[in-house]
Amino acid sequence: MDHFRIRRGTPEDQEAVAEFTGRRFAWMKEHGYAAWPQTPEEVASRAAMAECPFYVLERNGVAVGCTILLDKPGTAVFTEAEREEPCYVLTSSVTDPLYRGQRLGERIAEWALEKAAGDGRVWVRRVTTEGRLADYYKAQGFDVLRVVERNGHPVWGMQRKAA
Repeated sequence: MDHFRIRRGTPEDQEAVAEFTGRRFAWMKEHGYAAWPQTPEEVASRAAMAECPFYVLERNGVAVGCTILLDKPGTAVFTEAEREEPCYVLTSSVTDPLYRGQRLGERIAEWALEKAAGDGRVWVRRVTTEGRLADYYKAQGFDVLRVVERNGHPVWGMQRKAA
């Protein structure tokens, strides 16, 4: 039986995170998704930053995903009042496409919702510039709060009540 867990990232995670992030970025390119502004190595380097709330999803002890869980929205998508509400912002989530179909992204989202509730947060929020990801997040139970235009592109601000 598969065992999944999420834990804080460490410097030792950088190689594995860079490898699966490289696979994900290649998969995204093949499927017509916009490129990330960072390289896989830049994403992975966050695991070594003690101040960065970087988390790793493991499947049977193997790193298969990662995410960052911020304390506060840092984007113009949310109003000042919303930015003051107790929430987490789930961002920079990457999963290994080798494990496609095992609900890795959903596992990360569910973990964030449970953590938010346990930490007294009301919401888990997300932001995306990709319509297909907005649809995926909606399938996970996130509601579109609003869509704004930035630099000529739509940006979805989404949220879900903490579990």
